[in-house]
Amino acid sequence: MTKPRIIEELLKKGEKTSISSMFKGGSTGTMEKTILSRAKTYLGKVCRLDNRPRAVFIRILMLFSLYNTNFDEESGGGGQNQLFQMLMVNIGRVVYPSYRVNRDRSVFEDSAALARFEAALQFEMDIQALTEHGKWSLAYEMYKQAKEAGKHICRNKHYIKWDSDLPEFLRVYTAGSVYTRVDNLGVEILQRLKLYKEAVDLLEELIAQDLYCVQYRGHWYERLALNLDVHLKSVEKSMAVLKRGLLDPTVRTGRRLALYERARKICEAPKSKYADKINEFEHQNVLPTPEVHIEGIVMSDATTVDMKYKFVMQGDSDSVTLCAVEELVLEHYKQNGYPEGLHAEGSIVSNLFVLLFWDIMFMNVPNVFHGPFQSCPLDIATRDFYLSRQHHVDDRLNWLKSASVEELTTEVGQIWSEHEGKMCAGINWDKFSGPNTHQNLITCMGGRVLAGILERYVMDPRHTRSGFPDLTLWNTDTKQFKICEVKGPNDRLSYKQILWIDYLLKLGVDAEVCYVKAVGSKKLKPVLKN
Repeated sequence: MTKPRIIEELLKKGEKTSISSMFKGGSTGTMEKTILSRAKTYLGKVCRLDNRPRAVFIRILMLFSLYNTNFDEESGGGGQNQLFQMLMVNIGRVVYPSYRVNRDRSVFEDSAALARFEAALQFEMDIQALTEHGKWSLAYEMYKQAKEAGKHICRNKHYIKWDSDLPEFLRVYTAGSVYTRVDNLGVEILQRLKLYKEAVDLLEELIAQDLYCVQYRGHWYERLALNLDVHLKSVEKSMAVLKRGLLDPTVRTGRRLALYERARKICEAPKSKYADKINEFEHQNVLPTPEVHIEGIVMSDATTVDMKYKFVMQGDSDSVTLCAVEELVLEHYKQNGYPEGLHAEGSIVSNLFVLLFWDIMFMNVPNVFHGPFQSCPLDIATRDFYLSRQHHVDDRLNWLKSASVEELTTEVGQIWSEHEGKMCAGINWDKFSGPNTHQNLITCMGGRVLAGILERYVMDPRHTRSGFPDLTLWNTDTKQFKICEVKGPNDRLSYKQILWIDYLLKLGVDAEVCYVKAVGSKKLKPVLKN
């Protein structure tokens, strides 16, 4: 469990009555006192740090590494993670990629700007902690304090001018950006409290500005249209919002399709007076998703953790294994021409991207590396990544399209050999014994398909890094390659998943969705599969 979850469980335990307290009588034998006594024994001597010098020290660490600015003390942060990482590097346990720190401008104008940023972060973390525990009323009170504190910052022309001069990927390290994220949390809080009119006003306020958190704009349009349509019964206003959203160039991929589908739903509703308005909304044609249907035996009377459905998979010697739905489907394809496969979702794309774009990821670009302990450039999840390296990325994609399978597998093997084990976001070296898995996959994919998949990813990573189908399947002998999204009972495709499958189909990939129907019931002692 995470530290906050452990604390929560201990507090619940402390409120319970122990068997021993029934015999001891009074309050001396309560579970709370027992836990506290045990904790003090484990802790030994404890020192409490003075907040003022500690705050200065944390700010120094913030400046040292922008990459990790979430110093949540309750999550074991407070600078400790950074210090631990430094220790690991110093003793050679962790190695970061080689790159040049090239900063040609300051992120913070002065120490006051850093202090404003830190204060905003604290509000965000406090509100997040309350929402995670479902304490919506307390979160609302905290949000109102944050709103008041951030009001003058988000409207200060000097601050806005400074922030607007920063590239988008550095703008996230400003107080204005954090307070905008706080407002985004505020929308969720207001909706939970059924204050839909206030939520609509806040969403309109967020959409009215285009400086901070532009990647959230599609989400804001979607929530605004839903609140107006479903909760406030203002269908006409909802339609106007949908039209605005579809005209906004910052709204892309899944969010754009979601807006179009809501407009279509309104227009095609029975007796809708907007039936002739659907032509006013445009979206590119999306191909029908190929479907496969299989059945899986559901396990009953079994105790498992975090499994919505428990499926029984037949093994050797009449043994059975309890598994998740993706593993069941993986085995199905293994028996039907695809002996090799991974349940990796988008990580397979990020793995291939790292292995084939390593030099471009860590090339010398101003302001993307601010400290020695970064596992990726700061702009990796933004469109700035492509725009700042457009010529190099285009050349690499063109090479991938025309390269032979031998050239591609050699390149992957070489990058793996040179950089294996280095701390790099997007790849987990320990998950594979070597480059063979990726090389075999590339042999079946071919350069054109590989380039097409990575092109969509690198052009807009923020909006395409999720939604890639669950299973990547291949057969090295027959050179067959398939992509499959798995859906268990009562599950359905998200808009991002629909668009990824549509893109893969147009690229010529054999892509489909496999629906698993739960049938039967087995009562037996399960063997949990790791």
